[in-house]
Amino acid sequence: MSRPALWEQIFTLQMQTLAAVLQPSTVRYYQSIVNRFLRYLHTTFWLLRHADGRRISYADMRAALQEAARRAGCTETVRLHRLRHTFASEMLRAGASLPAVKEMLGHKNIRMTMVYIQITQNDLQREYHQARQKLAHLHTLPLVPAAATAEIVTSATLPAISRSLAATRHLLEMYRRQLGDEPTRRQIGRLLNRLTKIAAQLINAEK
Repeated sequence: MSRPALWEQIFTLQMQTLAAVLQPSTVRYYQSIVNRFLRYLHTTFWLLRHADGRRISYADMRAALQEAARRAGCTETVRLHRLRHTFASEMLRAGASLPAVKEMLGHKNIRMTMVYIQITQNDLQREYHQARQKLAHLHTLPLVPAAATAEIVTSATLPAISRSLAATRHLLEMYRRQLGDEPTRRQIGRLLNRLTKIAAQLINAEK
């Protein structure tokens, strides 16, 4: 007798016993559970199989994962369920939306999906810089007025130089704000400080 047939006989006898002592609604509930289990036993198509065609059990997958973790030098306990957390986090990093990941995981509530998401400090920094770069495309840099530009080129007076320097500082500051590279932002900030001191010295020279 095959294993599924044996289990089917066992459950049939158990359900006959339960039917004599339980309410019909309770018996129907247990019968639905038994039917799902029997369909599972009779399943012939498996996504993961051994080389000889046998299905790969949960214990087989767990043993394979633990062996792979050992070879990789992992010191923490690795469980199969952890792969769902990794999948959810990596899909978000790849650009998938949170509602899409919720559907992929089969969750009814998005709060359950949030439990699976691992947000690291690097993720936060990347999201912040990406948002800054998008904002830079939404706002254009102001143009220097044509009159001021002409004065920069043709006039060699201190007031014209001061106005030219002020326009340069303004444009440089706008450029600095749209940068995502923090070291470059700091370097331009130091340059702005030097230009501010030069502008102050020009104002004193005009007096």
